[in-house]
Amino acid sequence: VAAYAPAQQAGNLLEAPEPNDTFWTASVLQCGRQALGNIGFSGVDTDVWSFTLSGDREVLVSSSPRDGTGSLLLWLKDESGTLLVGNDRDDHDRIRVELTAGTYYVGAIGGRIVDGNYMPWFGNYALDLVCYPVSGDARCASFTQSTEVEPNGGAANAQPISCCETIAATLNPWDTDTY
Repeated sequence: VAAYAPAQQAGNLLEAPEPNDTFWTASVLQCGRQALGNIGFSGVDTDVWSFTLSGDREVLVSSSPRDGTGSLLLWLKDESGTLLVGNDRDDHDRIRVELTAGTYYVGAIGGRIVDGNYMPWFGNYALDLVCYPVSGDARCASFTQSTEVEPNGGAANAQPISCCETIAATLNPWDTDTY
């Protein structure tokens, strides 16, 4: 039985062929890029992704299902295998943490915790890695707060933003914001 793999989309990274469940077989994830993966039907598939930081960064890893409803349990480990963020949190489908230079690993497991019980999920997912300079970084001595300008849906109406700028926005179910 062949595993279903998500279709390549421009600019997206794809997970490494199975098995990719260990540090040695991890798929490479890059800051500012979206990766596409698949949690196999077995309910015990873990996809491992690696990324390397050249300096101190605030890192945001977030996940979303690509076909229907579902969620991922994410964990983060350093290159020695030390667990930095476990998958037993209420916000188990995203991680936000400050990290120093080095190589890190994100594990993605299909499922969620409901009333203390693991509920498996399988299917296609997207994984986003965003890396920000940490406070005090010379490249961002301060941050600028801006407000979204509508319409800003789609490439033609994308609102330009700069590094070290944060946006206060309202996103409704029928709204798309592009920056």
